[in-house]
Amino acid sequence: MRKKKLTFVDPEPTGQENIAADIPDADEALSEPISDHQDANGVAPNSEENAYVQNRLDSLADLPDLQTARQAFTQEMFDESFQTRERRSTPVKEKFRQCCNVKCSGQCVKKTILGFLPFITWLRNYNIKTDLVSDILAGLLVGIMTIPQGTFAVISIMISSVLEKSNCEAMAKPTVESNVTGLPSGDDLANNISLLMNTNGSVAYSEEASGVSDEVVMCKVKVATAVTFVTGIIQLCMGLCKLGFVTIYLSYPLSRGLTTAASIYVFTSQIKHIFGISINTYNGPLKLVYTYIDVFKNLPNTNPAAIITSIVSIVIMVLIKELASPKVKKAIKMPIPIELIFVILGTVVSYFWKMRERFRIDVVGLVPTGIPPPSLPPPENLAKFAVDGVSIALVSFALNASLVTLFSKKYNYKVNINQELIAYGVGNSVSSFFNCYVSGASLSRSMVHDGVGGKTQCILAAIVIVNLKGMFLQFKDLKALWVISKYDFMDWLVVFVAVILLNVDLGLGVGLAFSLLSVIFRTQRPYTFVLGRVPGTDLYKNIDVYPSAKEIPGLKIFRFEASLYFANNEHFVQKLFQKSGVNPRKLVIETTKYEKKMKKEEKAKKNTSTRKRKLQSVKEEVTRVTLEKPTSSIKDIIIDCTTMAYIDFMGVRVLSEVITEYKKVDITVYLAGCKVGVREMLESAGFYENIPRDQLFVCVHDAVLMLESKYNRKMVLFESYCTTTQQPTTVIEASANQ
Repeated sequence: MRKKKLTFVDPEPTGQENIAADIPDADEALSEPISDHQDANGVAPNSEENAYVQNRLDSLADLPDLQTARQAFTQEMFDESFQTRERRSTPVKEKFRQCCNVKCSGQCVKKTILGFLPFITWLRNYNIKTDLVSDILAGLLVGIMTIPQGTFAVISIMISSVLEKSNCEAMAKPTVESNVTGLPSGDDLANNISLLMNTNGSVAYSEEASGVSDEVVMCKVKVATAVTFVTGIIQLCMGLCKLGFVTIYLSYPLSRGLTTAASIYVFTSQIKHIFGISINTYNGPLKLVYTYIDVFKNLPNTNPAAIITSIVSIVIMVLIKELASPKVKKAIKMPIPIELIFVILGTVVSYFWKMRERFRIDVVGLVPTGIPPPSLPPPENLAKFAVDGVSIALVSFALNASLVTLFSKKYNYKVNINQELIAYGVGNSVSSFFNCYVSGASLSRSMVHDGVGGKTQCILAAIVIVNLKGMFLQFKDLKALWVISKYDFMDWLVVFVAVILLNVDLGLGVGLAFSLLSVIFRTQRPYTFVLGRVPGTDLYKNIDVYPSAKEIPGLKIFRFEASLYFANNEHFVQKLFQKSGVNPRKLVIETTKYEKKMKKEEKAKKNTSTRKRKLQSVKEEVTRVTLEKPTSSIKDIIIDCTTMAYIDFMGVRVLSEVITEYKKVDITVYLAGCKVGVREMLESAGFYENIPRDQLFVCVHDAVLMLESKYNRKMVLFESYCTTTQQPTTVIEASANQ
């Protein structure tokens, strides 16, 4: 075994990266040969940008000279030279034993308690000087808003068949427990209309809960509280079992589409109060369609006083919130509580002007005060509505997680989703003892922190609609997503349409399924391309993006931009045949036909007489011109596996088959840059039983060096772009075993 030295010139390999850090479009500038656009002085005429790029390229000469010498490695040679450490997976029995033998130390107990009660950590790190005054003001405002908001929640539940005035103060209970167990800034709990409608579905389908008598009303309340209790227990179990990881499947476009669609439900629930009309209640798919049909049918019955009050309220609130409030906030460090002002004014005007009697404007009326005595949800209802509880728990969690994700991105803080689940579970399960309904994060931060309720329902509706502006502005996402990614655009649109047409629970399922399928589709048909060597470097780039990247004669370097598994192996084979320009299956068929023809001619030649052979010789000359053995100019193919995170059994099988098929037509296939997990899978799947180990290389460049030495080609791998200065060249020396 002897070593052959390959010497080539290198003009500082780090130069392109340095340029790219300073010039945003450096890649595009380097993707074309500079000489094509330069005059005799090396500067493109009438182009300041090209001149700047040229100056940066010239500055490469100022970089320190680098000298590198290393051997070109196959993967087997590299592993033998640098001993690998075997990766061992822990057996399931051992993992189970470790879980059973866990010992609780004092530090562990402390960490667990702080995990369940994070407000202790918050208080320890609280900055009184900077935060106390603003928090007191915010707390007073939000505290004053809590009771009216609870009233509004009960008003909203008028779209359902549950008791309309069931102790509004109890609506605040989930917030109390959840803030103790932990809830992020900007995400308070309130009764969510979409969740109330889902709870209403369980109540509406209850056989016992039909009618309007007091006994039936209490039965409906018991059904709703039972569903709330089941929902809370399920969410608590999800949090304790660390199932918060499922939020990774709620992509940003999916979350935005979901919350936007849910806000349409909130908007729809207020239309009847805006117009002062009565409409029927619907459940199940297409409920919004039926609701709007009912709205248009009842438009002739619109109450002029209600719609005038609503329009005036909306206009005034929009003007104050958009124009006056930002200026006032700079002066007094808090926004104008315009919603609270409208609640007070609306209540006073409604009471003294007798608006219900004079203008037939609906009002809430008297609301029971005080927290009701605790009572257990009926045990017989728990099992009966377990399925409903699961559905509502998942929908509530999805909505909450979506809003938490949006706020965490906006305010740049980290969220523990498992802690969120525990907070939701405790809030719902405990509050169910006080006749509360399922709670969840409000559909907009404005509705939570600024949205309030009051006596006059059209004013309540106006407040909600104004504060939904932020949710409706999320429609702007569609334009941006269409430009950025068509897949993300479809994720947003599909979940929005599905929620609108099928209800929140079914729509969420459809949107989530579509989102996962879109990911599968993207990995099923990934991007593929041929690599070429960039002159002056040891880099290999896409020849379609970098025109200066040149292919090496007789060699194709193919990159597959995804992991190789059962869903995309056919696409892999198809693109490999297409990009390499050689389909071994067709080539084998053509070769077989050629060999059959040649055998047939040889047989015919033996059976001919001497006289006829002279005539046959003339025909043979013509045949040699028209009939040639099918061959390919490609002798080797390198598959760049650096982007393959994993490979399954079917992927290994396809790789083995492809290498074998190319071998039949005298083309050798090499693999380069395989990750550890991929190599382990190749080993365990028996890949090396038919494929030599020396066909795996550490990287593409090493494979190219080996092949060049194999064919005894003299290869100048690096040619400097810096031709304006005379600097000592950097020499990289590589050796290949032969």
